Amino acid sequence: WIAQQKGGRDQPLMRLNACSHLNVAVQTHQIHSILSTHATIQGVENNNNGVSLLNGITNSAKKPIIGWLKLLEIDTPDQLVQLVGKTIGPGKWINIAQSRIDAFADATDDRQWIHLDAERTQNELGHAPVAHGYLTLSMLAVMMYDLVRIKTVGRIVNYGMNKVRFIAPVLAGDRIRAEVIIGRATCEDQFVRAIFDVSIYVDRLEKPVMIAQSIILYFKQDGSGQ
Repeated sequence: WIAQQKGGRDQPLMRLNACSHLNVAVQTHQIHSILSTHATIQGVENNNNGVSLLNGITNSAKKPIIGWLKLLEIDTPDQLVQLVGKTIGPGKWINIAQSRIDAFADATDDRQWIHLDAERTQNELGHAPVAHGYLTLSMLAVMMYDLVRIKTVGRIVNYGMNKVRFIAPVLAGDRIRAEVIIGRATCEDQFVRAIFDVSIYVDRLEKPVMIAQSIILYFKQDGSGQ
């Protein structure tokens, strides 16, 4: 759906289908676009120019309308190739409670005091315990399932990460969510290799607390390929 923010809720305007000419009226501007993919747009953020659509579209004032998909739903992985450069998200908030940090410490045997001792972190650091950086990174899997949904796909394999940086601490009690850019997508053998540029945010800061490149392999539904 194309949506506009109104009273804190997305107001659907029109559903988009693939390979169709669109003539969408947004406020007083007419935006003309052709989609070359079967993707369904589940929501589009507002910006200062009104409702945002796809990157590169301009309004009548010739100012860029920078847009991003809240949720990407496509039929098959190969359609990612046609969406390189698109931004998806931000996704749903995920609570990083102290209980989650404790469980991660137990699972990894990383029980450094900065993660677990609330009194000491408050006295020495002036804030709540710090979530493990790898805990924040590990939440990327569920965040990606939330943001990118493919109807016909076999196994989904985490191939690895590039350029991981923990820029600022995630504290106990924070909420985190992700925004991703489809940086690259290529068809290889029986799978699509996609590289997503990931930014993770907390609700108390404007800048990301973590950035990374996530490499994911999307296999055919029949499981063929290596």
